[in-house]
Amino acid sequence: KLTGLNYLAIAAGSGITPVISIIKHTLQTLPESSFTLVYGNKSRGSIIFFEELEALKNRFMQRFTFINILSREKTDATINYGRINHDKLEDLQQLVDFKSFDAAYICGPEEMIFAATDFLQKAGMDKGNIHFELFTTPGQSYSKKETLAVEEEKDSGPKSSITVKLDGRSFDFSLSQSGQNILDAALQQGADLPYACKGGVCCTCRAKLVSGEVSMDVNYALEPEEVEQGFILTCQSHPRSENVVIDFDVK
Repeated sequence: KLTGLNYLAIAAGSGITPVISIIKHTLQTLPESSFTLVYGNKSRGSIIFFEELEALKNRFMQRFTFINILSREKTDATINYGRINHDKLEDLQQLVDFKSFDAAYICGPEEMIFAATDFLQKAGMDKGNIHFELFTTPGQSYSKKETLAVEEEKDSGPKSSITVKLDGRSFDFSLSQSGQNILDAALQQGADLPYACKGGVCCTCRAKLVSGEVSMDVNYALEPEEVEQGFILTCQSHPRSENVVIDFDVK
């Protein structure tokens, strides 16, 4: 959840996909915010979204810091060569004040996530402000896109009646309980709903579950008390009852 002003993102390879959405959303909507990205890849040629990240750096020169770490391509500065692990983060303290961040978003392999989480906690960051998404191996991950593709193929289960309320208006549609998430389904039906990362991290698509039941794939943004109060991330929610009513106007 975006609650502070100074943010850190640590990503490796395709782990940049959910992270870049959070970075763009934060820089564009919170004018006093700043973001530092530590991004690991094999080589410059394998950097995903390189041009987009460079454009962000040029647009938000004073607010966005982009640090590349390459594991298979020698760099002019040794600090930019290697893998993102505990030792590398120790080295990066020459460039980055890790104690200055309000929250961190980490996405990549298990080993990197554990190392980064441990490092940041030792640097003084509260565990509740460290959000992560795990990619187990390059060929096996908890990617929501892959999960979604499978779920859309088996879109033949029981259907639920979904009612979405936003800006005082209601929007109704049907959705298979074995199909896509509520946010994507509503967007396909033409609803103009708020969202940013679609990765369960930024909390932009947060809404109140007024009635019915849903299940969430992941939750990196909502606090336990918010879940107890009935709030959900619509980008991660699937209906589990015949009728579901969701209200975006409840804060």
